[in-house]
Amino acid sequence: MRKIFIYITFIALFSCKKEEVFISPQWVDISTSLLDSLNSTYAFSYSDIYYLDENSLVLVQNIYNVVGARIQKSVDAGSTWKDVYSVDFANNFTMTTYDSKYVWFFTDRLQGEFPAVIYSYDGGLNWTENLTNNGFDRNFAPKKAYFVTNEIGWVVGADSLNSSYPEIYKTVDGGINWRKQFNFDPQEKPGYFTDIQFIDQNEGIASSSQGIWKSTNGGNTWTRIFNEINNADYTSVFILDENTYYIGGNKPVNNEPFIYKSSNAGSSWTEQNIPSTTNNDFSDFISINFQNESEGYALMRGYFLNTTNGGNNWNINFTIDQDIRGYFNDVDYYDLNEYTERLVCGFSNYRLFYYGNRKTENNTDSIVNRSNDGL
Repeated sequence: MRKIFIYITFIALFSCKKEEVFISPQWVDISTSLLDSLNSTYAFSYSDIYYLDENSLVLVQNIYNVVGARIQKSVDAGSTWKDVYSVDFANNFTMTTYDSKYVWFFTDRLQGEFPAVIYSYDGGLNWTENLTNNGFDRNFAPKKAYFVTNEIGWVVGADSLNSSYPEIYKTVDGGINWRKQFNFDPQEKPGYFTDIQFIDQNEGIASSSQGIWKSTNGGNTWTRIFNEINNADYTSVFILDENTYYIGGNKPVNNEPFIYKSSNAGSSWTEQNIPSTTNNDFSDFISINFQNESEGYALMRGYFLNTTNGGNNWNINFTIDQDIRGYFNDVDYYDLNEYTERLVCGFSNYRLFYYGNRKTENNTDSIVNRSNDGL
């Protein structure tokens, strides 16, 4: 499972000579390559970014002017980007991947039309549209998707005309056909679904606006396992192993973010220690992820948190400020033996950054790095 890290750094390189070296880990703004590739005056943001391998990445550009989206791909670790697919109408959408070949993009369409699933089985080179008779209800608004194999996956969301009506769909043929799974008791009031993850083909958890749900039979039935905070927004789930779950969201009072951990597969939960955030407008919880049992990361609209002790304590490593003029939406990472590279997605400020030890031929005699990484 990927999805980690946020941070900002400003770097200046002064060319005196060229030599191939590894520069120390730092954040580099690669927004220019994306702006050049778009080659338009559209207002846009970056979201849903994924590594396919150490050099190949895909992301979505949400284009506000035309309520559309473009899928772009880089094959040189983010140095240059190319449009690989465009969607004219995309209001609610999400993208997910499986290994280096499989990419799925889900989007709603005009009111009354079936939502679309668009997929690639060759790393984004060729795409197939599945627009009608794909099993989705009309007006389904996708929120998050997750594939546990290249054939078995789920997508969650809600009815765009009634956000309190939750929907979960499953595919067993790589996204060609979908079947609705979640049949709920109206008395339970599950709310709209926001995230989903499975550890294998049977066991998974999902977050909704009214709690955390678990399935042990591939999504055929779901049981609520957490709803300790009334009227909270539960927005993110992460499964580290068969026993260890993490969830994140926001409390109804002052939009206060929270993280809970379970060490017994959801039977009981412990709230984690999170530093207080001073700007509630930027405290919206986006995602939580762990690399291993110790190192974890949480992303909010304007904050990045990390832990080195399994979530017992969290630290704020970056706080957005007025100079950035935007907020953050998504992040992904790829670990290599020689260096670790991480990508950050800027939402309304059209900026994208990567982090890592990178081999370069640029001069390194003078590198100005203003940061507060604490990594």
